[in-house]
Amino acid sequence: MITTLYLILFLISVAYLFILLNRFGTKVSAYYILLSVCTILVNFGYWQVSVSGTVEEALVASRVSYLGASYISFLMVCCIAKLTKTKLPVAILIIGICLSTTVAALAMTIGYNDLYYKSAELCRVDGFSYLVKEYAPSHWLFTLQIVLSMGYGFYLIAVAFSKQKRVSYISSICSLAVMASVVLVYFIKTGIYSLLPLAYDIGFAIILFLLNRIYLYDTENISLEDMKDSREYGFVNFDSRRRFIDGDAVARAWFPELNELKIDHCVADCNTDFLRQVNDWVTEKDVDSTHYFRCKDKIIEAKSSALTLRTKKKVFCIRLHDDTKQQEYTRLIENYNRDLKENIALKTKRIEQMLNDITIGMASIVEDRDANTGGHIRRTSDIVSIFVKSLIRDGKVTELNEETADCIIRSAPLHDFGKIAIPDVILNKPGKYTPQEYDVMKKHTVYGADIVERILQSSEDTSFKTIAQNIAHYHHEKWDGSGYPQGLKGEEIPLEARIMALADVFDALVSKRVYKEKYSFDKAFSIIKESSGSHFDPFLCESFLSCRDELISVCSANSDD
Repeated sequence: MITTLYLILFLISVAYLFILLNRFGTKVSAYYILLSVCTILVNFGYWQVSVSGTVEEALVASRVSYLGASYISFLMVCCIAKLTKTKLPVAILIIGICLSTTVAALAMTIGYNDLYYKSAELCRVDGFSYLVKEYAPSHWLFTLQIVLSMGYGFYLIAVAFSKQKRVSYISSICSLAVMASVVLVYFIKTGIYSLLPLAYDIGFAIILFLLNRIYLYDTENISLEDMKDSREYGFVNFDSRRRFIDGDAVARAWFPELNELKIDHCVADCNTDFLRQVNDWVTEKDVDSTHYFRCKDKIIEAKSSALTLRTKKKVFCIRLHDDTKQQEYTRLIENYNRDLKENIALKTKRIEQMLNDITIGMASIVEDRDANTGGHIRRTSDIVSIFVKSLIRDGKVTELNEETADCIIRSAPLHDFGKIAIPDVILNKPGKYTPQEYDVMKKHTVYGADIVERILQSSEDTSFKTIAQNIAHYHHEKWDGSGYPQGLKGEEIPLEARIMALADVFDALVSKRVYKEKYSFDKAFSIIKESSGSHFDPFLCESFLSCRDELISVCSANSDD
């Protein structure tokens, strides 16, 4: 029974060699062919020992088996080096060949002297022959060779992964598993029967699978002929599970992130634009789809396609083409449009700045007539800016956005425009107004709205015009409806006017006027807080008080004292 099994294992190893040569031919490395031949020698030797009738026949068969086994572990290291795309140092090659040859030479002395076997006796059990031998001290070289080869194989894998080489971790791990299993079987004693022939055949079956996988995903075999040797074309290949297969040098030059990918690496967790797009293509099985990428000074066209191999497996090929020349005209048009847009935006900004400067200049002229409010425009503008930006940050006022906030800040200097129509005798009166004078003074809000409307009547910025009018017209309205000029109440008062009211009153409180001394910041904030719900919008009042430190800072810096 065991003899028949050894014969079958020998025939299988011979079949492996024929499969290897027929399937891969000259494309396969000589290391794999030599490994197959050595496996045949080992299996043949074990089979011949099992059918030997004399000890001399068994010793000859044992020498044949050792001839193959002496080189197998070294050839496995060479195969792992091929898989990891590592060039073995000359010293390692010399040491490996010398050690393997030394072991083989010692094994060839079996039956002639006691250098390798001290003694050997042939025994038979149920028609199965086996050798009972006593090893000589030199036999430890064979064990040392196996251990060193296993260790160096692990080292090659570790170095390949640490240096980000383009290595298939599946192929590498399988290769190590083959070597580890053979070593494990070697060290495990199983009585008179040896499992090494079975381990060798299983191991070589795995190697054939790996070779088929490497050949299957060989980019030279699945790339398009018109892409070869062209600097204008490149390609990258992925399998149907989004795992990276390989890409040519052109693709790696255009997309350096490919150099960081190991073979079999899944691109699902990659975060570059190109690899995210590849992930979408493969996941959605989106073929014949085109996308463009900018790579330094090039415009790369990437087009997905699916190739069905003779094994019925699909490979997604991303064909890359340098489309820079064809896209040059489009890029020039885009640049022209961008420059035109930037120039228009710049000129528009300059016009807006001129309008703001003119507006502030006019507001300053108005303020120069009022002896009571020196620097009021500058301070209230700064206060409004701080307050509005705080409201934007909080995001609690839904109707307030960046555009509206900008209009409010730009409109703040116009709030007292109407004072230009108030007589000097009333405007600059140092004492308290009479009821008749106060009625005249209150009309500055109406005058201001009319003046702003006339100044901005040709402006196309309707939002700015409306907000500026509302601020000038309603900044003296009060939350409880006791304000002027129309006695509006609550949210009937435009938001921008409610904001301006807080800034206007606060500056009046902390500034010196001809009819009063300035209040301390503590007292001013206290008055503002007390006026919440009567003079001011309660919500805005609370938000205004939260800006205390910033308001104190800007008012202190702009103080007229």
